[in-house]
Amino acid sequence: MTRRAFTLMEVLAALTVTILLAAGSLVVGRQVLAHQQEEVFLRAVAVNWTTLRRRVEETGQAGKLTVTADALSYTLADVPFAYLRVPASMTLTDGLGVITYSSAGAFSDVTAIKLTRGNGRLVTLSFQMQWGLFRQKEEASK
Repeated sequence: MTRRAFTLMEVLAALTVTILLAAGSLVVGRQVLAHQQEEVFLRAVAVNWTTLRRRVEETGQAGKLTVTADALSYTLADVPFAYLRVPASMTLTDGLGVITYSSAGAFSDVTAIKLTRGNGRLVTLSFQMQWGLFRQKEEASK
């Protein structure tokens, strides 16, 4: 006897495997997208901070980085020039307030921002005294 078609069990088994693979790839895909959004955000924080420092040094006016629970806002002489929304996968754990940088290199209020990534890792963004340099440190959650 020759066989011309698949049995119902074979079709259901193949369909089940396909559905499981698709579901797994959706979970991994969402994690990859969240991580990519976090990386883009962290790079943008560094680039905008460098831009703020350069503009402060060029103009002699004070620059501010305002940190709220959902966004970071950069201003120079009370004129905003950048606004970054914190990605949904990240939460701000410490550092709410205003970081003021002047041409003399002085800071006021907050000098570090702590964020928790979607995977639980803690990211500390610190702004070094006097030089205004930006540093990022990542560590496992406790």
